[in-house]
Amino acid sequence: PLVALREAKEQGLVKHLGFTSHGQADDVISWLAQVPDFRTITMLYNFNDRHPERALNYAHEHGVGVVVMGPLRGGLLVGHSPVFARYLPELGDAPVQEIALRYLMSVPAVSTVISGVNDKAHLAENVAVIEAEKAMTPEQRQRFADAFQEFSKGEALCNSCRYCADCCP
Repeated sequence: PLVALREAKEQGLVKHLGFTSHGQADDVISWLAQVPDFRTITMLYNFNDRHPERALNYAHEHGVGVVVMGPLRGGLLVGHSPVFARYLPELGDAPVQEIALRYLMSVPAVSTVISGVNDKAHLAENVAVIEAEKAMTPEQRQRFADAFQEFSKGEALCNSCRYCADCCP
C-alpha cells in the first residue's frame, strides 16, 4: 500500500500522505520514524484518552500535522457538571463539550479537530467554540483533567466502540 501511496503522490493525485491510528503511542512513533512520507496523522485524543500524547508531541516536533478524532468520546463528554464548574470557575457554566473542544484546540500538537455531530445545532455549537479562539492555558487544561479525574473517580469512560481493540486504555 505504501508504494501505491507514494506513486499517487508522485503523479500529483494526492498532495500529502497521512494515516489514521488507534494504536499505542510507541507504535505510532515507530511508524512515523520509519516512514517520513507521512505528513498527517489522525488519532483518538481527548481529555479522557490522553494515552497518545507522546505520539502527538513526536508528530508535532517532526512537522507532522495532527488531526484529533473523538474529541467528545462519542458523545459521552457533553452536558454540564458542577465538578468542572468548581475547578474552572472562570469559564462560568460552560458545557463540558465546549471545554473539551477548547482543551484540544489549546494543545500545541493539535492541528485540527474533527467531531461527529447529530444535528445542525451541534455543528453550529462546535463551530462557535472553535471560531471564538478562546485558548485554555496549560494550567487550565491541567485543572480540567483533574476535574475529570474527580468526576470519573479515575475510571476511563468507554462507549464500547471497540476501535481500540487490544490497546483500549
